[in-house]
Amino acid sequence: MNKMAQKLAPSGVARDFGFFIDGEWRHGREMFERKSPSHDVVVTRIARCTEDDLNDAVAAARRAFENGTWAVLPHFS
Repeated sequence: MNKMAQKLAPSGVARDFGFFIDGEWRHGREMFERKSPSHDVVVTRIARCTEDDLNDAVAAARRAFENGTWAVLPHFS
């Protein structure tokens, strides 16, 4: 990597992202990595959800939809 590329490269500190289900953050057992295509440096790690996580998210969304919680939220929330 040349000097200019080194200056422009990501900091090298990857950020981890989980997922938000039913008012709480969850972190997956497994993560997958996203690398910068320019520098081949890991910039984020994203949690892989399980089938149970997905089912919980759908159930929470359905409850919020059916009880009207989403309907009263301002559009910018």
